[in-house]
Amino acid sequence: MGVRGKLLSWGLPFGLAALFVGERILAGRPVARLVVTGIGGLTLVAVSLVRIRLWRRASGDERAIARVLALTAFGSLAAAAALLIGTERGVRFLGLEFESVRADSRFRHGFLAGGTIALVVSLLPALSAQWALRLRPAGAPTQRVDVLRVREAASGALVVALAASFLVLGGFVAAVHDRTLDASYFKTSSPGDAVQEIVRSMDDGLRVVLFFPEVNAVKDQLLGYFGQLAAATGNVTVEQIDRLAEPRRAEEHRVSSDGTVVLLRGDRSERFAIPTDLATARARLRVLDGEVQGVLLRLQRDRLIAYLTVGHGELNDRFRDEVPTASRVPSDEGLEALRRLLQLLSYEVRDLGLQTGLGSAVPEDASILLSVGPKRPFLPEEMQTVRSYLNGGGSLLLALDPGTDFEMDGLRDDLGVDLGPGRLADEQRHLAQTGGIADRRLIITNRISAHASATTASRRGVGSGIALVEAGPLVEVPATAGVRTRFVVESLESTFADLDGDLAFDEGTESRGTRHLVAAVEGTGDAASAPRALVYGDADMFSDPVLLSLGMNAALVADGIRWLGREESFAGETVSEADVPIVHTRDENVAWFYAIILGAPALVLLAGLTRALRPRLERRRAA
Repeated sequence: MGVRGKLLSWGLPFGLAALFVGERILAGRPVARLVVTGIGGLTLVAVSLVRIRLWRRASGDERAIARVLALTAFGSLAAAAALLIGTERGVRFLGLEFESVRADSRFRHGFLAGGTIALVVSLLPALSAQWALRLRPAGAPTQRVDVLRVREAASGALVVALAASFLVLGGFVAAVHDRTLDASYFKTSSPGDAVQEIVRSMDDGLRVVLFFPEVNAVKDQLLGYFGQLAAATGNVTVEQIDRLAEPRRAEEHRVSSDGTVVLLRGDRSERFAIPTDLATARARLRVLDGEVQGVLLRLQRDRLIAYLTVGHGELNDRFRDEVPTASRVPSDEGLEALRRLLQLLSYEVRDLGLQTGLGSAVPEDASILLSVGPKRPFLPEEMQTVRSYLNGGGSLLLALDPGTDFEMDGLRDDLGVDLGPGRLADEQRHLAQTGGIADRRLIITNRISAHASATTASRRGVGSGIALVEAGPLVEVPATAGVRTRFVVESLESTFADLDGDLAFDEGTESRGTRHLVAAVEGTGDAASAPRALVYGDADMFSDPVLLSLGMNAALVADGIRWLGREESFAGETVSEADVPIVHTRDENVAWFYAIILGAPALVLLAGLTRALRPRLERRRAA
């Protein structure tokens, strides 16, 4: 029969397949399981014994091949035995008893795992060796090349089997011992312009008391931040206190746990807590400047109140569908990021609708009134309430959505601004979200005027910009006396107002050019009591996906809120080292596409040609 016998070649996989069918498929049929499992086991034993007998009787090159086949066959038999022992029937057959369920589980899982690995590292080399033998002509004597071919095939299969086993074991260990390694870029944020301006405005200075252990990595990061703030303003003193070593000082400031940061200005104090473990505190330290800014604003003044209108399909309206009330479902969209931004700026956020007073009067404690993306018209009483609040020296933020039923009514005369027809689109400069024509509605611009409501964005210059989603163009209309309107953000010259909704520029009916996007309106009277308003041609720029991913949009909104709250002196950039998604324009995506598809292969080809032609060039130089 020899080492190439067909019965031997097919006996190994047949025996293993019979064992699998008997133990897994026929487990519920005792007689059939016993017969099929017995056939499989006897086949494996017979193949192994025959292989060992051929190995002992062979000589020369034939013996080397027989040894490989015998060892792999015996390894497959041993692996099958280990897998059978690892089953519940195997444990009962051996009469083993364990002190605990855990010990029984560890025994069986150990044999199952070990048997599986042994089967893989035995069966794959066996099949590869038998496949390599098929290249030898039938009846031809065994030569040295046949031995080398079989050994190489078996060795290669063994490497693959060991690599697969290592990956499986590595995955098992990783699942059991769940550990996380944060290898991302980490840096504690530095003091931004807004925080520096707030600290400079404190006549009695700022005291910072850190309650941390004597040696602590988080405390070192905080010392670096507040040290930079002290150097920039000259108005900060920092103390370090170990509450266990100085319990009286901890009791004085009512501190009961490590990781407490106390900020004091005169007889007022505010505090925040941060984890003392650096790995846990990394995320907080990346946005430390924003958190400190919110605490300083609470320390500087009393908490202000911002009211968000509801009931007209606004982005913050829980029910936004245009269907009967009984069929409405909650909307997943919202303004949670805007709410957190307002809270960061020390505003308390409340909703204001018809049932809570919008039809009669805006509450007297309102510092800002916001209406973001109303889809339905205000009632005449509600619109009159908004007009009265604005003309009485209030501050209004109005973000419009093109193509809705909302009407400006009398507000256009008070503000000198109206929403023009169409939605803005740009075929050349836009964000690439899906790669399709719909991306043209995601326009970008860096045309931002130097106005107090856009301090951070205007200081950044032409290298930065903001993004708008389905924005509408703002147009100037005659306003009542005593109102000054200024457009602070404009679109790029490649933008056009899409009138027919096909997102394609139509020559003759549509025109390219700059369009007004944001208007700042201010009364000409006393600056302290003059009305202020910001009108945006886009409401989706306030949505959570935009504010959370585009930092310059968030800065523009934050500066606008400061200006409406008459705190423009605190305007400036809030530094954040948090990771944000990388967003490319369509032109940039095209450049990256061709650089990867054509540039990378071209570099590989150039390197190969250089290496191939180098000997020829060297011979020419030598000649």
